Amino acid sequence: MSEKKKMSNKLFMAILIPIIVIVVASLIVANVIAQNWSTLISRFFNHDTYTIVKIDENEEVNDIYYASDFETETALNEHNGQVARDIEAEGMVLLENDGGLPLTTSASDKAKVSLFSVSSVDMVYGGTGSGSIDTSTAPTLKDALEGVNLEVNQTLWDFYKNKNDDEGYERSSPNWRGGQFAINEVPWADVQSAAGSTFSEYNDAAIVVIARSGGEGSDLTAVNFGETENVEGNSGSYLELSTEEADMLNAVNAAFDNVIVLINANNALELGWLDDYENIKAALWIGGVGQTGLYAVADALVGEVVPSGRLVDTYAYDANSSPAAQNAGANFWISNSPSSASYANEADQYIVYAEGIYVGYRYYETRYEDTVLGTTNVGEYDYAETVQYPFGYGLSYTTFSYSDFTVTPEDDKFVVSVKVTNSGSTFAGKEVVQIYMQSPYTEYDKTNGVEKASVELVGFAKTDALAPGADETVTIEIDKEELRAYDANNAETYIVDDGDYYFAVGTDAHDALNNILAAKGYDTSDGMTENGDAAFAYCWHNDRFDDTTYSVDQDTGTEITNQFETADLTNWSDGNGFEYLTRDDWTGTFPTAFCDSTNEKGEHYKSFSQAMIDSLAPQYTEDKYSFEMPTTSAAVTDGLNLATLIGLDYDSDAWYDFFDNLTASDMMEMIRMGGYGTPENQALNMPATTAKDGPAGISATLIGGSSGMAIPPRSSWLRPGTSSLPTKWASRSVTTRCTPTFRHGTLPQ
Repeated sequence: MSEKKKMSNKLFMAILIPIIVIVVASLIVANVIAQNWSTLISRFFNHDTYTIVKIDENEEVNDIYYASDFETETALNEHNGQVARDIEAEGMVLLENDGGLPLTTSASDKAKVSLFSVSSVDMVYGGTGSGSIDTSTAPTLKDALEGVNLEVNQTLWDFYKNKNDDEGYERSSPNWRGGQFAINEVPWADVQSAAGSTFSEYNDAAIVVIARSGGEGSDLTAVNFGETENVEGNSGSYLELSTEEADMLNAVNAAFDNVIVLINANNALELGWLDDYENIKAALWIGGVGQTGLYAVADALVGEVVPSGRLVDTYAYDANSSPAAQNAGANFWISNSPSSASYANEADQYIVYAEGIYVGYRYYETRYEDTVLGTTNVGEYDYAETVQYPFGYGLSYTTFSYSDFTVTPEDDKFVVSVKVTNSGSTFAGKEVVQIYMQSPYTEYDKTNGVEKASVELVGFAKTDALAPGADETVTIEIDKEELRAYDANNAETYIVDDGDYYFAVGTDAHDALNNILAAKGYDTSDGMTENGDAAFAYCWHNDRFDDTTYSVDQDTGTEITNQFETADLTNWSDGNGFEYLTRDDWTGTFPTAFCDSTNEKGEHYKSFSQAMIDSLAPQYTEDKYSFEMPTTSAAVTDGLNLATLIGLDYDSDAWYDFFDNLTASDMMEMIRMGGYGTPENQALNMPATTAKDGPAGISATLIGGSSGMAIPPRSSWLRPGTSSLPTKWASRSVTTRCTPTFRHGTLPQ
């Protein structure tokens, strides 16, 4: 056996030295980076790196910058969790219910349910970016359901969890780093093979989660979405069912008698498919559920919470039926010539909002009324075939009736009152009372391009929980300022037309409009989807055209008139006759994509005149240097620090002194490190904080580089050569506050 040859010292050092150099260099770089981001690092690890140091032992120390309402962080988190739970309980919307909900369960006889879709184990808790949620502390859907005595199919749960965690079946969306939208639902054959034998045991209900993500830095795509293209009737939109989701719903509908769908999305999906499956007995929109909202969802499924939310979007069968959808995704760059590889300005992409005011229900309801009225140029429009759920729509486990609707005009407002009665027999519930207004659409408006929607929400309120048979009279005040409309072309300010103004109560925007149409004498024979009730509409007549009352701000007296007219495409010949959508000509002005040309990179571009390009640049006064820049880097006033400002009004002059002492670098640092807190500033004795209303207020979250905190003597609070506080602070009762120190001693006094 041969002896193993030893490595020579020379070779060893040749290997070791480069490793040491790399490690040392890495440590140096890491240390520099850590110093730059020290505040955020300290916050992340929740470091407490300060102590209280008394200079005068007889001085009473108050180190509380902000007194918390909670004694412990646990109490704070419990409160925040309850708030999130309450928001979900009040906001979720019951879309459909044909006896599917609530589920019946008890401690001795648990309902057994099966959860379907990969999203059931990976819920949408919030939006992207600033709307994100710490899911590590949020409950799963299974946790929440088991908390209300529902027994969840464990085999099915484990299957989806494994697929999501280990095999890449997970929902995704792009962000500033890239990526793409994907649903990645598990193929049904895999589900059936792994868990099909368990369905018969957990068959009290099948709960299917349909989820879509999106948000800040993750706008929904307007291009065809490959996962949906093979579904009959789909156009290839992210708002439609994917092929795998459709397969799953078909199979679940065949295997279960009670299918409940949870719509876990913040965007308005196309939900026409809810009508295609006879065993879908209930559908509940739950949005992004937040940190603890799933507990409220579980409560609603078993009737502990009675849904009372209302939709804040119009849900159309085809999302592309909206005029706002015609330019969505058609963002374009500005180029001097179609072949130019460089762009004429440094701004981001542009989009033309050709729909004007006709967004959401303002479009769908207004075109519906014009169809009923038989106005010219309304075109082919079938509301019932277009809109599935109107703005303001929502069901309950009980029913409500309205009576005694009144509107009382007063000097500067209308006082609206209606009696709401729980007409059901089993559940207590809350009702959302919605008040809508219709302004007259006059010849003046048509001539001058003043657009008016048929209905606009002008007030709403929710009742208390009403027991069966109980009632509540709800009163809502509507400011007369709601009557105004903006006239950009003639008066160039706000106007109030003469004519009839209608106020109506309704269960949603469409119901309110039908009540207005009933008051005008129309019914289903005129093409209405259903008859309204004129008793729930009120007409107020204004006999004088007014272009002065609201031409000035009601609080400041500032004149209100046109600004940034160059941003209006109709003011430029570059628009090539462009027109915004007008209800006076639905067919002639319905939007088309303003920019449908692409360059060799596939990017949208548009050529404009140099004059228009110049108008898009930042606008200055005649002398762009005439503004007085704020004072920075002023000499630190003795005794001036953040602690001395505790309790001062925000408009106190002392704050200006404080900010004058900040350098430009200080300000940039506060912005750069200002997420969820503030960085320390030793020159002004300002400790680093996290924005958390936790135990003992901000003092409990002070962090950063200070090794101690010292109480400066009272004399240090005075300006040099004075024996009293500055006049601007004279009314302040000054108490001693703690301030941070330098690492190597206290600040100079």
